[in-house]
Amino acid sequence: MAGSVTQPTNQGSELLALPPTVGRRIRSSSVAMGIGQLLAGIVIAAVTVGLAFGQKSLADPLWVINLIGVIPPVLVIGLAFGLFRARRCVSGDQLIMPRARRVRAVLRTFWVATMLTALLVVVALAVGLSVVSKDKSVSANLSLLDGAAFGIPVVTVVVCSLGFLIGRSLLPPPPAVLAKAWATGS
Repeated sequence: MAGSVTQPTNQGSELLALPPTVGRRIRSSSVAMGIGQLLAGIVIAAVTVGLAFGQKSLADPLWVINLIGVIPPVLVIGLAFGLFRARRCVSGDQLIMPRARRVRAVLRTFWVATMLTALLVVVALAVGLSVVSKDKSVSANLSLLDGAAFGIPVVTVVVCSLGFLIGRSLLPPPPAVLAKAWATGS
C-alpha cells in the first residue's frame, strides 16, 4: 500500500501513484464509456427529435414539449465529453488529483442537470397531455408516440446515471480496488 499514498510534487499538484495496469484501465474505460455515452446521447436525441417532428400538427402543444425533451440527451453528450476528459487525469502510472476532482465535478454537474431537466420534461409532458386530452378537437390526434415520449426521459436518466457512476468510480479508483491491484501486482 506504500504506492497508494498521495504525494505532493514540486509544482504543488497532488499525484496518486497507481498500480501498473490501473492507469491503462482508467484510460481505456473512460474512452469506451465516453463513446457509449456519446452514441446513446445521439440516438436518444434523434428519437426525441423524431417524436417532436412526427407530430401531426405543428400547432399541437406536445410538439414543443417533445422538442424541449432534446435537452437531457444533449446533457448526456456533455457527460460523454466529461468522460473523455477523465483520460487526461492519468499521467503514466499516476493520477493527477486536481484534474480528477475537476472531472468529477463536471460529471456531477451534468448528472444533476440531466436529472432536473428530465424531471421537467416529464412534468411538462404530463401537464401537456392532460390539457390536450381535454380538448376534443386535439385529443383525436393523441397517439401511442405521445405516451412513448414519457419513456425517453427515463432512458436518458438511466444512461446518464450509468456514465456518471462509472466515471465517478474511475476517478480516483476506490481504495479497495487499489489495494487489490497493489497486492496482485497488476
